Formats: sequence, structure tokens, C-alpha cells
Amino acid sequence: ITLCLKEQTSLKDIVSLNDPNIRDKITKLEIESDQDPAVIEVLFSLLTKSSVRSLSMKISNLFMWMEHIKKIGPCLHELVIGSSLMHNHWIKTITECCPYLEKLSVISRLELADTNILQSIGSNCPHIHSISIGLDYSSSAEADADLTAFAEKCPQLEELSLDCHQLTDQSV
Repeated sequence: ITLCLKEQTSLKDIVSLNDPNIRDKITKLEIESDQDPAVIEVLFSLLTKSSVRSLSMKISNLFMWMEHIKKIGPCLHELVIGSSLMHNHWIKTITECCPYLEKLSVISRLELADTNILQSIGSNCPHIHSISIGLDYSSSAEADADLTAFAEKCPQLEELSLDCHQLTDQSV
């Protein structure tokens, strides 16, 4: 079952999740637009022992939901993040909590990426098969070193969609 929260969801909209026959069958959670913090609090408290394997969050205030993501992070295999306020340390924090990630898609571009953002993702998520991310580095040398180290840490990588103008042919 895919649970999709669009627009503003109310607490009465998610009351059916108290039924374990429904809650325990949710494998994919999609959250679009900003939601009422009380709804998100209840939702994630109900899903902490769930079978959610895929999370897609397209919201503007990602930092507000970090503690909730951490609760289900060890269960996640797929993560899609879209946020208008994207910072490198959030990606590092999220991937630290999701050691079994196989697919990561970051819709927002990370401006002036840390010199080791990909290495950090690779260290935290060694099972990653697919990654889609946009990065800007301060130099080609930093971008090349990060991609090379990432590739070494993720031998199972099958798909790479990387929007980065600083990469050179050598690192690719």
C-alpha cells in the first residue's frame, strides 16, 4: 500500500492507520506540500514499527521532519527528498540514519557541496544501487575526488544521475 499525503491532511484523515491491518501493509509513504506538524507527529509515531521501505518527501521545511525520518530510517530502502531549503548536513544526517538505502534521489540542488558529500553518502549507505543528485563544488579537483571515493565505497552502484558542472572526464 502507498500512503500519499497531498495538500493539508488532517488528523481524522489518518485515523484509519490505527488499524494494524492497514498500517502494517504500508510500504511506501509519499508526503507532498507542507503538512500540519501534529499530523506528521502522529503519522510517524504510528509507522515506527511499520514496513515502510520507501519515503518520498517533497516539502519546504525538511529540517522540521528530521527526527521523524530518523525513526524509520533503518527500514528505508528508497528515499526521495525534495525541499526548497536543502543543506549538505541534512543529507549527511539522513543517510546516517538510513544504512540500508539502495536508492537515493535528491531533487533539490545542493549548492557549494561539502568536499566529501558523496563520500559521506557512500560511507553511510554502502548498499546504494542508484543515486540521483545535483551538486556544485568549488573546484573540479574536489568534485573528481569526491566522485572517485564514492565509487570505491559503493561497488553495487548501478545507476548514477549526477548533475555537477565541475566534474571532469577523468573522474567519470
